[in-house]
Amino acid sequence: MVTTTPVKSAPRIEDAPSSVRDATQRLLRAAEATGKTAFVARALNALATLTDELDERTLANAAGATSDYLALVKALQQPEVAAIFKEDDPLLSARLRGLEARQQILEAEGGTMKVSEVAALLGITRQAVEKRRKAGKLIALSLGKRGYAYPRWQFTADGRLLPGLEEVLCDLEEHTSMAQTIFLLGPTIRLDGQRPLDAIRQGRITDARRAAKSYLEHGAA
Repeated sequence: MVTTTPVKSAPRIEDAPSSVRDATQRLLRAAEATGKTAFVARALNALATLTDELDERTLANAAGATSDYLALVKALQQPEVAAIFKEDDPLLSARLRGLEARQQILEAEGGTMKVSEVAALLGITRQAVEKRRKAGKLIALSLGKRGYAYPRWQFTADGRLLPGLEEVLCDLEEHTSMAQTIFLLGPTIRLDGQRPLDAIRQGRITDARRAAKSYLEHGAA
């Protein structure tokens, strides 16, 4: 008697978990735009390859990241990925680490706010917020065409700019907003390992300004 192996039916989107169905529908809607179709197809092919080749534990660890973006970056950082995609870019790992670090900065201390949210918090117009940003009195991280992201940690719970921050930003005016953010969120030997942001919160404005001026002159340490 000849036995045959049952042929598996192709997976159907209707049988997928709701989270997968929702994500797929978003991609299908995005792919309707002519200029986006090719990218969506290539990105899906890359994601399918990544999912096939990486083991379940690795993918589960990546899925535990704090955002969808970081989940993808963490998966791409696996050492076998370059071989999977036959990439020989020696800077690939460094590029991915940079992307991860940027996203972690955006998510730090409660994440960021849109210009409209900042305007509502401070009780001023969007134009006034933009004016303060251009004057270097607010930290705003560029998101390209999506405008700017304003870190929440620069504001107090009662809707004010963190006292002392404006003076420190003045000392850091020659640095970019990202460099200012890295300085404020990073521990420094100039404050005995403390973060400048914490020193400002404690009212140690003079110490924070001294560290900022040294940072301006000598760079990070």
